[in-house]
Amino acid sequence: MRYLTGAMFLGGAGFIIGDYGFGLLWPAISLAAVFINYAFLGPEGFRKRPNGQMSLPIVILLAPYLLGAWINSRVWTWEDPAPVCILPGIMLGRIPSRAEAPKYRTIIDLCAELPATSRKVDWQSFPMLDLITPDASRLRAAAAAIEASKVKGPMLVCCALGYSRSVCALAVWLVSSGRAANASEAIEQIRRVRPKIVIDHEDRASIDNSVMVPANELFGRAG
Repeated sequence: MRYLTGAMFLGGAGFIIGDYGFGLLWPAISLAAVFINYAFLGPEGFRKRPNGQMSLPIVILLAPYLLGAWINSRVWTWEDPAPVCILPGIMLGRIPSRAEAPKYRTIIDLCAELPATSRKVDWQSFPMLDLITPDASRLRAAAAAIEASKVKGPMLVCCALGYSRSVCALAVWLVSSGRAANASEAIEQIRRVRPKIVIDHEDRASIDNSVMVPANELFGRAG
C-alpha cells in the first residue's frame, strides 16, 4: 500500500504540475509496478534471472525504484558496510557493489529487487521480497547452493542489507549441515558477528519448516 500511495502521489503531482512535472510519471509507474509485484506477482515480478541479471526493459521501467532501493541499502548499512565472516570462506553482508563483487568466487543472492552487479563471479539468485516471510522451499534451495558452492572459494551470502533474508538462508544451511542444533542456535551464531540482524517469529517459523527436509535429501539435490 505504501508503494501504491507513492505511485498515486507522484502521478497526481505530475498531472497537476504539468510540463516538467510529467517527469514524475516515470517514478510513479515504477512504484506502481513494485506494488503489483507485492500484491499479485511476487518476486517473479522483478524478472530476476538465476544469474541475478534483469532484462534491460525491466531495468528501464524500474530505474527510479532501483536507484532508491540501492541508496536505501547503503543508508541502512552505513555504519557496518563490511560483510562478516560466518565460517571461514563464507561471508554475510549487503548486496555488493560492482567493485566488491569480484572478491568472491560465488555470490548467493536472496534479494529480488536489485540486479546483480557483476558477471565476473558465479552469481546465484534466489529472489525473495523484502519484508515478506521467506518461502521455505526457496530457503532450502539457497542452503543447498551454499553447501554445493562452499568448496569453490570465498562466498558471499547477501540480500539488500544482509540483515534478514540472507540470514534466514544461512540459518537453514547451518542447521541442515549440522553446524547448529536448531534455528535458535543458528540465529544466535549469526547474531554474534552481525548484531543488527532482524528475524521475527514468521522468519523463524520458515527456517524451522525449511530444516524439516533431511540433510542428505536437501544437499543431495545440490550435488
